[in-house]
Amino acid sequence: MPHLDPHNEPALLPLIAEGDTNAFARLYHLYSGQVYNTVMVYVKDAPEAEEIVQQVFVKLWERRASLTAVTHFPDYFFILVRNTVFNYFNGLSRQARLVRNLKMQTSEHTVETADYPILQKQYEHLVERAIRQLPDRQKQVYRMADGEALSYDDIARRMQISRFTAKKHMELARKAIREYVSRHLQDRPSPLLPMLIFACLSLL
Repeated sequence: MPHLDPHNEPALLPLIAEGDTNAFARLYHLYSGQVYNTVMVYVKDAPEAEEIVQQVFVKLWERRASLTAVTHFPDYFFILVRNTVFNYFNGLSRQARLVRNLKMQTSEHTVETADYPILQKQYEHLVERAIRQLPDRQKQVYRMADGEALSYDDIARRMQISRFTAKKHMELARKAIREYVSRHLQDRPSPLLPMLIFACLSLL
């Protein structure tokens, strides 16, 4: 677990609890590298480790109001990092089970796979409709990240927002698109429906 500097975090936490984004950015700058190194010990994959680090700090920001009640931040932060890593591995396990179930379901309907291109095209149209209904900021970030393959840093510079804000917009956009597509696919019965829903949940 990263060693947290006791001379820095006591002054930052009350400010973060009040919503001070500069203080939060300072905390991120101080500790994100250490958290990344710790996560890499368990994950062994750089992009996944970076994603977990971002999740840790997103959770910390979402819980910022409770920081004033934290008496020993290193312990609090250690538990947050540990639980986020655990959730990552639990998610991999759930996804593996979903893939196995999906293969079992679709193997019974191979004769109908000719329908897949049509359904896939319907899925793509649904995704586009979902994107058009996003709030402007989320739509911009999603187009840049998905269509232009820009990094969060590039998006942040182009939109003149923080990297954290860019990533948050992308997470909200993906969530909204998943919910929209999944909801509308439910109205289109097909033996290939599980495959499309899985694509929606795992690839967005």
